[in-house]
Amino acid sequence: MKNKIIVFLTLSIPYIAVIFGMFIFHNAWLTIILYHSGIIILLFYNKKYVHFKNVIKGFDWKILTFGIIICLLAGPMLVLLWSFISIDRMNLSLWLEKYCLFGVSWIVFQLYFVFIHPLLEEIHFRGLKVNFKRSWMIDFAFAGYHVLVLYKIVKPLWLILMFIVLSITSWIWRKIYLKKKGLIIPILHHISAEVSIILAANFIILKNT
Repeated sequence: MKNKIIVFLTLSIPYIAVIFGMFIFHNAWLTIILYHSGIIILLFYNKKYVHFKNVIKGFDWKILTFGIIICLLAGPMLVLLWSFISIDRMNLSLWLEKYCLFGVSWIVFQLYFVFIHPLLEEIHFRGLKVNFKRSWMIDFAFAGYHVLVLYKIVKPLWLILMFIVLSITSWIWRKIYLKKKGLIIPILHHISAEVSIILAANFIILKNT
C-alpha cells in the first residue's frame, strides 16, 4: 500500500504544482517551489529514493558527450520551428509576464531552472526505487506535465510530438541511470537541454521585441 502511495505521489506532484501554481495563482515561482518542495518532502519521507552518493556516480565520457550534443540541439530546433509550433500571435514575453517572469525575477528563475531544477527532477523521476511494474508510466508522467505547462502556447499536433519525444527521453535517461548506477549523466544531459532551451527562449523574446 505504501509503495502505491509513493508511486501516486511521484506521478502527481508536478501536476498538482502546475494546477495550483499556474492555473489558479498564475505564478511560475509558486509552481516550481510547490513542485520542488513536494520532491524534497517525498525524498526525506521515502527511504527508497536514490542515495545522495549515487547522484554523482555513473560517469561515462562517451554517453555524456553524445547526449550533451543531442540535448544542446533542443534550443536551435525550438528557434527554427517556433513559427510552426507556437499558437498564432503568441508573444512569449507576454506569456512569461503572465506568470510573473519578468525583469530580475526572470533572470533568477532562469538560473534556478537551469542548475537546481534538473537535479531535483532527475532524483524524482529517475532516482525513485519502487516495486513498480509499469515503470513506463513514470516516463509518461514526466512528458505529460510538460505538455500541461505548454498547452496554451504550442499547437496540439506539436504537443503530441513533444509528449512522444519527452517520453523517449525520460526512458533513455532512466535506462542510463539503471545501467550506470548513478544519476550524473542524466542530470548533466538535463542541464544541457535546459540551457539550450532557455537561450532559445531569450533569443525568441529578443527577436520579437
